[in-house]
Amino acid sequence: MLARLRVLIQMERALWRTPGVPFKVRCLYALSRVTTLPSGGYVWWFGCRLYSDSRLGLLLMPGYLQECQTVLQAITSLSVPRDAPLIVLDIGANVGQFASTLLALDSSTQVLSVEPNPVVLPILRENLKSFVGRSFILTRAVGPEMKQSDFFFVVGKSAQGSMYAENATKNLVGDPTAQRVPIEEGPITSEQLVQIGWSPSQIVDLVKLDVEGYEMTALAGLSTIDIHFLWVEVIPDRHGGVSVSEFIETLQSSTSRRATTVAGLGDNVLLELRA
Repeated sequence: MLARLRVLIQMERALWRTPGVPFKVRCLYALSRVTTLPSGGYVWWFGCRLYSDSRLGLLLMPGYLQECQTVLQAITSLSVPRDAPLIVLDIGANVGQFASTLLALDSSTQVLSVEPNPVVLPILRENLKSFVGRSFILTRAVGPEMKQSDFFFVVGKSAQGSMYAENATKNLVGDPTAQRVPIEEGPITSEQLVQIGWSPSQIVDLVKLDVEGYEMTALAGLSTIDIHFLWVEVIPDRHGGVSVSEFIETLQSSTSRRATTVAGLGDNVLLELRA
């Protein structure tokens, strides 16, 4: 209970202290937490209704606000001015918390949300419908080869869903049982990016990787994609988890590119990849 209270206090600080957010957006979200969230299961987020299978999860949206602002500020400071859109792969999209925030903050951004869990796909589509033409969805887990796999999640806690059953239930109260759903797993290719209108020669500006212990396998499924920045959640204390140094070492050996840490926030680190 005390740990949850600390998190909620952190979220309150993030809501009011993160720069670059209109005051009206902050106020409407804060008000909706005690009005539309209890009665309708959604909050107002940048003028749009945002749903989730976890009402508690919607109280964590200021954390995604912090993440997206951290990423955008770092990328802007390190990249040359652009006329083209910011191209983003959101791998482990869940219900679109990161994607909807990034799309709202930066009007030039285009996001391909990659999410394997079929149960949350209707919520993901609903949350991203305001960004037609800039938001695309691919239903699969990312890995080096096409195959059928299983995905595990606890009902009402899908944000912690994982390819590993033990990660889907780790640290959850009440020792819940994870549900298993069959999914498709495979690599992300340039051909798939062409199908949604991106140029085959276009670099992917940012990959956000949040896959609950499946980072190394997902990384292998991105081997043919030219990536500039990688925003990854790295938590060693879980099945399949690695340290930041281990992740960077594997990344550099598998892609022959140099990775430099340029920003961080909590368990997340932003890496710039160069030849």
